Amino acid sequence: MKIVWATPYCEASAIARYSQAVIVELRARGHHVAVYRTEVGAESELPPRDVVGVLEPGSREERDWLAQCDLVFGNVGDYFAYHGRLIELASIRPYVAVLHDWCVLSLFLGWLQATERVNEATAIISRMYGREAGEQYANAKPENLYESAVRQFPLTEWVSGNTLGCVIHSRFYGDRVRAASPGPVHKLSLAYPVEPIQRTPVHVDDRQRLAVRTFGMVNRNKRVDWVIRALASDTVLARVADYRVLGHCPDDERERLEAICREVGFNGLVLEGRVTQERLREGLAEADVVTCLRDPALEGASASAIEGMQSGAPVIVSNAGFYAELPDEMVLKIPATSEGTALRDQLRFVHENRHAAREIASRAGQWAANEFSARRYVDDLEQIVPDYIEAEPYIRTAQVLGRQLGRMNLSGDSNAVQSLSRTLNAMFSL
Repeated sequence: MKIVWATPYCEASAIARYSQAVIVELRARGHHVAVYRTEVGAESELPPRDVVGVLEPGSREERDWLAQCDLVFGNVGDYFAYHGRLIELASIRPYVAVLHDWCVLSLFLGWLQATERVNEATAIISRMYGREAGEQYANAKPENLYESAVRQFPLTEWVSGNTLGCVIHSRFYGDRVRAASPGPVHKLSLAYPVEPIQRTPVHVDDRQRLAVRTFGMVNRNKRVDWVIRALASDTVLARVADYRVLGHCPDDERERLEAICREVGFNGLVLEGRVTQERLREGLAEADVVTCLRDPALEGASASAIEGMQSGAPVIVSNAGFYAELPDEMVLKIPATSEGTALRDQLRFVHENRHAAREIASRAGQWAANEFSARRYVDDLEQIVPDYIEAEPYIRTAQVLGRQLGRMNLSGDSNAVQSLSRTLNAMFSL
């Protein structure tokens, strides 16, 4: 099979890491795979993780692959700099969208900014979700914009409605995607292989410190502030906690978190900023507990949680989205909107019950290594590819005719459009 895999492919992207694992497995099974890089701007100049099969943007080779391949997969995330070329790709050849994020407001706004259409955002959101949603967007403050988007205008329909179908990595957003996608929607468990972590040699009963770690880009929905407040609320935890956050932290968020530390009298926070892969692995190895909290939960799956589960340390997660679908016996869950005693109690459990916490981590590591393997992912991918190949001619024809009917100002519920739809259904037997 000949596949174009559209993805960010720079070293810093977690989606690129996933893509590389899947591509290697596909090629090992005899499939021909070319990489269509989706980064734009400065990120497009970053070196690829691997040069094999990477298409030069805009080249004749790229055009030939897009015209001749059996199928195109496009990886969708909520960061325009990494995924901006997907908008262009959709106009060249429809793709199967692999939805890593279900709320894609940043991708949407990045596209509008790149095309100098930011002033159209309110009107577009109003057309898709109604006037009230448009007003919510127009009046939202930066600090609560994403919460409003999740509730009223996640833009899932904007990105999934112009595809051949979708792959999702958890079930919680499946109904919304199925309602918008013109083609098949299948759920696969994210492929995210993790190299074995060599634990830092600290005795499991050492209670003189509690190494708490959070990984990834720092923003409000990662709820680092919850962890600070939970640790500060317990005199023992506040004394022993070594809380380090490994990932880029914007200046305004750094200032906010440091102000919270001063407010509650917590001195154990270290914001390390962007770190190397080596330091990331060190952080995983030294952790006594990993926190993966989200409010709201935006990801289709969490690379941080998957890595954490294979680190040998227990992982505390919010009981929401992807995290809610993890087996209860593999992670420590707190209520989705909890910043109160539940988080403090789980941190205290880890500190006071080191052996039991490590047993949970051991079970989680064994389960996650199989559940999130590239082998399992490609096994399932090979089973669903025929569904998308079968659907493509129908969907491409419908898209062309839909654009023509739109230019004729015919609505979707008109007699002419309904008659054409019945004819197409009969022709393609779908």
